[in-house]
Amino acid sequence: MSLSQDEEFDLIERYNLGKLTQEEIDAFEVYLKANPESRKRVRSFLRLDSYLLTKSQSNRELEEEEIPLGTESIKKAEPIFPIFKSLSIAATILISFLGFYLWQMNKSHTVDPNLFRSDDESTLNGYAVIKHLVDEKFISPKDNHQVGDLVSGETLEIERGLIQLDFFCGASVVIQGPAKFEVVSAWDAIFHSGQLRAVVPPAARGFKIKTAQGEIEDLGTEFSLTVAENKSQVHVIDGKVLVHSDDEPTQEMNTGDRLKLTSAGYTEVDPDINIAGLDEIKSSSLGLKQASFDRWKNEQSNWIGDQRLVAYFPMDEKSWEGNRILNQSPHREGPPKDAVMLGFATKSPGRFHHHKMALDVRRPDARARVFIDGKFEAYTFYIWVRIDSLSNWYNALFMGDNYNNGEPHWQINNEGKLMMSVMINEKNREINKPSHRIYYSPSFWNDELSGKWIQLASTYDPKNRVVKNYLNGEEISSEPIIDKFYIEKLSIGGAEIGSWGLPFKAEDSTFSLRNLNGRIDELMIFNAALSGNEIKRLYQNGKP
Repeated sequence: MSLSQDEEFDLIERYNLGKLTQEEIDAFEVYLKANPESRKRVRSFLRLDSYLLTKSQSNRELEEEEIPLGTESIKKAEPIFPIFKSLSIAATILISFLGFYLWQMNKSHTVDPNLFRSDDESTLNGYAVIKHLVDEKFISPKDNHQVGDLVSGETLEIERGLIQLDFFCGASVVIQGPAKFEVVSAWDAIFHSGQLRAVVPPAARGFKIKTAQGEIEDLGTEFSLTVAENKSQVHVIDGKVLVHSDDEPTQEMNTGDRLKLTSAGYTEVDPDINIAGLDEIKSSSLGLKQASFDRWKNEQSNWIGDQRLVAYFPMDEKSWEGNRILNQSPHREGPPKDAVMLGFATKSPGRFHHHKMALDVRRPDARARVFIDGKFEAYTFYIWVRIDSLSNWYNALFMGDNYNNGEPHWQINNEGKLMMSVMINEKNREINKPSHRIYYSPSFWNDELSGKWIQLASTYDPKNRVVKNYLNGEEISSEPIIDKFYIEKLSIGGAEIGSWGLPFKAEDSTFSLRNLNGRIDELMIFNAALSGNEIKRLYQNGKP
């Protein structure tokens, strides 16, 4: 059984309403068993139903909630769930669905409970997450990590710098290089060498760090640990720890106590060693962000006069004026090219902490509209984004309004593939017709990227007949423009940043959900195809 996206959603809706025949239900279950992604979409729909039922009984503001939303693939198509015209109707439908489900359960045919098993859910591997990195240098390039990376059953070895690890049990550890630290579980670690400081709140009591000389079990406290030259030195800064050794009785240590563990047992301690803690690494991290921000500002001054730059929204302190985001390109004179924030689009912290803001478009009604006139020889779209999730079928970055000949669409699909496309024949908009060509990147998205700042770029180059996609300064795909999909005259006109909600017909109130569930911090549009070296330079000097 093979279904298009529209057919699948129609089937889900009719299944929800109890309009499927017994034969259709049987076929639908077989289809779901064979398609894990379809099962996820069914669960998303059921969560939306549950959410709407809750909202019909509550007066809480909508923007305080996060709703898992799904949508269809073609903007002109009919709405997926036209029945959701009010919360009260949605609640009624949900009750009807539950009644239908129970009715089916009481019949000879039983819905297979394995269809929606939790083991179909997305999973990640990790015992801890990297919260901060300051001036770090890993011993092995293959072990390089970024802020936000999950760490699971692996050894971190740094030549210098600071790492803050937040364990899922609740403990936080700051490691000061040179050091070698092994994450064993959410409650255990092995410290081979270096210096660290651990903060263990009551919820993480029992967290353990092992060394070659013994084991430190924390009972809700803060302590420092130095491991070098076949000895371990423990200093309890606040609270209580237990020190276990194979050759010595368990030693209880309290606030201010110091103890050295060696092969000869417990002995006196060396003078205090200053080891960075949470406050110090936070302060250092903020200082690093200031340095990164200054580096970006210097790079910005090199580009802001580039005549190829037709639209530039740096979203720095000079970019915001009321509900407008000011265009800082050399071509900002003439017809206004500023972006206007609409709906519940808001300013949120950007990629340099408090030094810079970003456009938050997580609400379905949030967007920024812009009009960019003129004709173009090529395109480069360059953007910094922080994506919470790819919650829609298509997740907009920059979208031409009507998608007429020569106009671009730049977005990410729900599989995490970057999509660069230009309309070739606007008169032929039917599904699966060669009216345009979408140039996909490989899937770059995984759930570990959620909440991280990443750089995306795409170039559309008719002269050299090639389209390229980039992630964090590196080319991830290149595809030729064949004669069938070649177009020389490019334009933009009206467009939206972070969404695509203007219907083809003015009297049509229905629009597809394509808003980006995240934030946008800096958008550059060039009338040229930048080289790979130029995009890498932008990334290197713009990364947080």
